[in-house]
Amino acid sequence: DANASPKTEELVTPLFLACRRTENLPLVKLLVDRGAKVNAFDPDVGSPLHVTVNVPSEELVAFLLSQPDGTSSLSTRNKRGHLPIHTAVENRDPLPVTKLLVEAGSPINEPVSGDHVRENRKGLTPLMLACQNASQDDEPSVSFVSYLLSQSADPNVQAASGQTALLLAILSKNLPIVKLLAAHGANIAAIASSATDPLHIAAVAGHPGLCHWLVTEAGCAIDARDSDGYTALIHAAGYAENDAAETVTALVGLGADLETRIYDGRRPLHFAAFKGQPRCAAELIRLGAEVDALDDAGWAPVHFAGRYHHLEVLRVLVEAGADLGRGVCGGPRPKNKDGEEFDIDGFTAADLARVVRGGQACVDFLVANGGMLAERTRELTDEDLWEDKGGSCCVM
Repeated sequence: DANASPKTEELVTPLFLACRRTENLPLVKLLVDRGAKVNAFDPDVGSPLHVTVNVPSEELVAFLLSQPDGTSSLSTRNKRGHLPIHTAVENRDPLPVTKLLVEAGSPINEPVSGDHVRENRKGLTPLMLACQNASQDDEPSVSFVSYLLSQSADPNVQAASGQTALLLAILSKNLPIVKLLAAHGANIAAIASSATDPLHIAAVAGHPGLCHWLVTEAGCAIDARDSDGYTALIHAAGYAENDAAETVTALVGLGADLETRIYDGRRPLHFAAFKGQPRCAAELIRLGAEVDALDDAGWAPVHFAGRYHHLEVLRVLVEAGADLGRGVCGGPRPKNKDGEEFDIDGFTAADLARVVRGGQACVDFLVANGGMLAERTRELTDEDLWEDKGGSCCVM
């Protein structure tokens, strides 16, 4: 019996199993010739077409769709709420597989829906899935999106979460797809009011071209703040992937405030020093950032670079003339090995580098360039020092 199942008629049949491998095409044909149902349904897997798309196998997909009841599975959902086309796009199947589905009549703007859909997939259309799965400079995804748009995929469908294809492409950092969607009528204005500021995403990604497009074409505010008060420039200065100074250059060129502050007075250069971004620090200084700018606790960038042992940033700051003799007047306090806080009032950058284990190279560099150690820090031994393992001691 070609439709035999170990339990009920709504569970996997031999045809489902045969469809798992491209080389099983002769067996699949034999089963269908013997009466196997190409539109058989399994509540978890879906249909045999879902299985072949998951392989993926262009030959098996073409054969199943060519059968009298083959196209009926195009509207069948599996447990994850996927039509076959959703599975094909999510799995990044070769484009010819998706073309077979579309040419056979697959719905192209249907969202993923159902009771067992993952949160990050709810309401996503095939186009949105393609944008979500793209990566920066991903040419195959550009071709995929281009094809879906040519087949009347709607770029302005919005998921319940507020996501659109355009926002997902921005989050994927793929500028060619972003431009392609805009050229096909995607609502650019909608992204500027998104809860997830796309300009901040582009800044962290270190993508100056995308930053430029978002400000000049999409209308994103250059100094918009997130819930922590960070602007795109702060994100770029402290968190840009690969210390992408070019993004800092682009944002300042677009009008970003070089000396913008957050709630505690820290500025972009503080963040470059705090997070160890020497190229971003050097570029901020070149563009005119104040080298000895103080936050509300009297910390200059050099204090952050010393405290967090960023030797290369210290080299940049010292070359730019940073004041190595200035002491802080407050701020987060490192602890000793027993958990007792150091009284850091008056600590210089060299002192701050000294009181956390592992900073001797920074201490030596600072002292060699005129920095001073207080007597109470000079007398400390390594056994007295706290080892920074990313805990909550004074990591901001």
